[in-house]
Amino acid sequence: MNETTPSQTELDQTAEVLLTSKNSILEIWKKQIQTELPAARGKSKVALEDHMPELLETMAFTLREGNHSGDTKKQNELSKKHGRQRAGLDDYTLEEVLEEYRIAREITIFEMNKKISLSIESQCMVNRIIDRAIVESGTEFAKLKDAENAEAKLRAEEAQNRAEIANQAKTDFLANISHEIRTPLGAVLGFTELMRDPSLSLADRNSFAEIVNRNGRQISTLINDILDIAKIEAGQMLIESIPISLPAIVAEVTTLLRSSAIAKGIALNVESWGDIPLTIRSDPTRLTQILTNLIGNAIKFTSKGEVRVSLRQNLELGENYFSFIVTDTGIGISEENKSRLFKSFIQADTSTTRMFGGSGLGLFLSKNLAIALGGDLSLKESELNKGSTFVATFKAEVLNVEDVATQIRKKQFSRNIF
Repeated sequence: MNETTPSQTELDQTAEVLLTSKNSILEIWKKQIQTELPAARGKSKVALEDHMPELLETMAFTLREGNHSGDTKKQNELSKKHGRQRAGLDDYTLEEVLEEYRIAREITIFEMNKKISLSIESQCMVNRIIDRAIVESGTEFAKLKDAENAEAKLRAEEAQNRAEIANQAKTDFLANISHEIRTPLGAVLGFTELMRDPSLSLADRNSFAEIVNRNGRQISTLINDILDIAKIEAGQMLIESIPISLPAIVAEVTTLLRSSAIAKGIALNVESWGDIPLTIRSDPTRLTQILTNLIGNAIKFTSKGEVRVSLRQNLELGENYFSFIVTDTGIGISEENKSRLFKSFIQADTSTTRMFGGSGLGLFLSKNLAIALGGDLSLKESELNKGSTFVATFKAEVLNVEDVATQIRKKQFSRNIF
């Protein structure tokens, strides 16, 4: 996807917001550096008192010049100066230099968005300026560190490449997600307008209401997934721990999705391996999300055959480990795309996304939820045109009858007090 070039007026406005946000960016950056890079506390004084304010001012200058590559002589010289300052400090590593810039990039975009909603193009422009500073500063640092020169320069260039790939991936993702939101939103607006017709029959009104409801739920699910990913990346995902029934969760999700399987003419079968404890302690909402994503994907990418859902207790890992195993007879996944499955903002195959739709958030979100629950999500096996098997493992406390009764009494006692 080609990025749209922001207008000079927009760049000037972005530069102005950057300058007015300078003090708050510097203050937050200082605190975060001391939290995330404790070994660099004393060594960061040079950047905190000199380089960081200069960097922000020079970024504003570059924006006003309208240089879309983020490459100006003034910017490059300043970045090289930073690299030389770092190289002159004992025990300062290239990783610390790159991490300072990474933190600066995140805080800069966040603080600027507080004052004005930056367009995707303006955010990409700011990212490119900082990415260019990463390369110049890292390369200069590497030149002065003789023993690390070749390897450090390569790592700086790789960091730049990764930044560019991530930046483009996020741009593509935003374009795709906007389509996923606009499509059901258009249906909601269109059918609510039709429902205003007083001559509409009751049957048509009910049919339109169901379409509005279905598309509204689709938008709600998409927004919730995006918010959950934001929580995960910010380290703020909260996990609940209450008594639940695993077989009940499997039954609830499969019942909900069975109509989708029937509509495609495929079977949705459920089986369990061995005796499953009646009650465990875990997070029912997150387990439901994981299983819904896995079964939903399996149904989406399967046109004939079946989707099979298995529930088992992983005694080889311990009595507190359980797995959802979802197997389908669908399109399968190529060797090339297997390594891309669980990456954020990247879909395994954009042609598949165009054909089947979807935001591509499900597997990334489900894997992180499984990790948060003490387990993991993996692709066990897959073959093109034959199908795939995904395994979501999680840890949960097994409860006996007495434990469950105690939990119920505690909950009732809490309700009586509050």
